[in-house]
Amino acid sequence: MNLSLQKILSSVNNCCIFTLNYTLKEPRMNHYNRLNELLIEYTILSQSKSVPNFEKTEYTDLIDYCITSQNFDWGLKAVDSAIQLFSSSIEFIVKKIKILLLLNQPEQALDLLDSIDHLPRLTYEAQILKAKALKATGNDKAALKIIDGLDNTAKNDFDVYQLKADLLENLGQFEHLYHMTKNQIFAAPKDQIDALLEKFSFFTEITSNYSDAINIYKEVIDLHPFSSTAWQNLGLTYGFLDNCKEAVDAFEYCIAINPKNRAAYFGCAECLEKTERYDLALNYYNEYLDTTQLKNPDAIVRLANCFYHMDDIDSAKHWLLEAININPELPEAFAILGLIYETSAPDKAISYYEEAMDIDPFNEDYIIDLAELHYSLQNMQTAKQLFQQAIDTAPDVIETWIPYIRFLINTDQHQLLLENLEEVSSYFNEDKVIFLKIAVLFALEKRKEAIYWLAEALATYDESPELLFRISSNLSFDQDVIATIKKYRD
Repeated sequence: MNLSLQKILSSVNNCCIFTLNYTLKEPRMNHYNRLNELLIEYTILSQSKSVPNFEKTEYTDLIDYCITSQNFDWGLKAVDSAIQLFSSSIEFIVKKIKILLLLNQPEQALDLLDSIDHLPRLTYEAQILKAKALKATGNDKAALKIIDGLDNTAKNDFDVYQLKADLLENLGQFEHLYHMTKNQIFAAPKDQIDALLEKFSFFTEITSNYSDAINIYKEVIDLHPFSSTAWQNLGLTYGFLDNCKEAVDAFEYCIAINPKNRAAYFGCAECLEKTERYDLALNYYNEYLDTTQLKNPDAIVRLANCFYHMDDIDSAKHWLLEAININPELPEAFAILGLIYETSAPDKAISYYEEAMDIDPFNEDYIIDLAELHYSLQNMQTAKQLFQQAIDTAPDVIETWIPYIRFLINTDQHQLLLENLEEVSSYFNEDKVIFLKIAVLFALEKRKEAIYWLAEALATYDESPELLFRISSNLSFDQDVIATIKKYRD
């Protein structure tokens, strides 16, 4: 049976009006009625100068009731009365500290805590409250020191885990936070696991602990096989490691459990796109867009890219223009349009590439694409300037150097080749640039030296000689090169 109860109290001098509304089920009715009556009685008696003479247990119940009903102002008055009556009881001081924190008054809470610091040992709850107060005032290191000082039993409390996690995040201690959150997942109540898994995924990405995280997700799945978040995170982590097959499997399990999980559709589509399975990727991008109420222009660009690689140019153009219409600040959309028009309308392609670069001037890929186009149009000086601009933008990315070195080889700019070879060597270890150096030696017609270093590289490093052929494709038909590779790699 439901009961609607309204209590209105007006004091004689009208200085207090107190209204409470409840809709209660009968088994709980008497309990809340008693507490409500107790609060009403306290408000009447507290109008006089004397402290209401309630039993200790009555004050405990009254204060807890005020906290749970978020009536903090009356809770603070009641707890002050209790402290006056029971001055030797630390229990009410702790409750007052709790109310002060709920009222966002951490400085006052700390002052009160200082008044009981003379006790040999603060209660466990008081220590937690002190840590919370210190955190609220920005003293995260001191708060963390208190948490670390708790005994191991207390540290296993889920709320303590949560507080420590917040402190570590504030302090930027992500490696520590990663491992703590890992333990927290297995100690948490079931309804908290998904939220923790989302945080754990974020900390995994920051710390790059991908391989370890995969094992954790598998353990979670063993315990909670129908956790779509665990399957989703497993897929994302496999994706970061470019283990696309395993990622797709995990995403498909996630989708089977939760068909509305948008992240799983998008992640699955991205992995399929990476492995050039564009037809399947299209299906998942479409599913993603169907489950998203608002049109996502980034997903539409990915959809268009799949159409482009499937040679459905008209569909690619349509969706790229659709994405730009939604958000005109999409550099990749303009870059793909540049690729589309390179052969049929190079001037149009140039304008699209320049648009992409205007939006994202620090993306070396767009600069290189434009440089390659100018090179193909025999605009040598412009191409050279753009290749150098790409190097200046990302000198620590080996892929940025390859097209420029290839350009210098093909245009017989030997002096520049040697200068750039010296520069590139300052950014990378020998194993990363050895095949680039060998390609330059061949270009300078130093064949014996080039073959010698090719043999040394193959014997010393695990790097693939594929880089050599990307720079000088004709070397893939060179008999001396083929024989040397066969000797060391077969």
